[in-house]
Amino acid sequence: MPLREREHRLLRGAALALNAALFLVGVYFELRPRYRTDVWAAGALCAIALANSAALTAGNDGQGARHLRRRLRRIALLASLLLAAASLLLAVLEAARGSVFAALASLVLLLPPALSAAAILDDRGGR
Repeated sequence: MPLREREHRLLRGAALALNAALFLVGVYFELRPRYRTDVWAAGALCAIALANSAALTAGNDGQGARHLRRRLRRIALLASLLLAAASLLLAVLEAARGSVFAALASLVLLLPPALSAAAILDDRGGR
């Protein structure tokens, strides 16, 4: 059941704000990587945050725009679900290792892609 207009706008606004925070986290780790591989992960975070934000704000005026918006939403949804699954797996592995702080940080990383996926899936009416 789709959300009403006001709740949908709140969900989309929260997802956009969390994607902005995710982008800033990605930029931070691009500039200050702890390990060499952090640069790749940070680049992926930035790309997913940009794809989610573009999918949530793209208009659908005209046939080409609707096609582009549908394709962008599919890409962003796939990327969000992959990031959510990876952060959930990371949280479980960190909790099993005994690192509670790292597990909580991984669960916080789960919020932006989860809210973005929820907003994209709720936006079937093309709002």
